[in-house]
Amino acid sequence: MSDKAIGETVKFIEEHGVRYAVIPEEQYRDILQLIDDLRDSMEMKEALRGEEDFVTLDELDKQLSKAGLL
Repeated sequence: MSDKAIGETVKFIEEHGVRYAVIPEEQYRDILQLIDDLRDSMEMKEALRGEEDFVTLDELDKQLSKAGLL
C-alpha cells in the first residue's frame, strides 16, 4: 500500500465542523493489520529489553523436553 495509492482513494468530508477521512474498506483492513503488526513488534522490542524475562524458542523447547511435555 503506497502513499500515492492511499492519497488517490481517500475522500474527506466535513460534518458539523468535524472533518472525516473516508477510505475503501480493503485499505482500512490493511491499516488495521499494519497497526497490529506494529503492536507485535513493539511488544517484542519490550520483551528483548527485559531479557531476564525473555525465553527463546530453543530454550522453551529444551525446558518442555526436560519436563516430558514435548
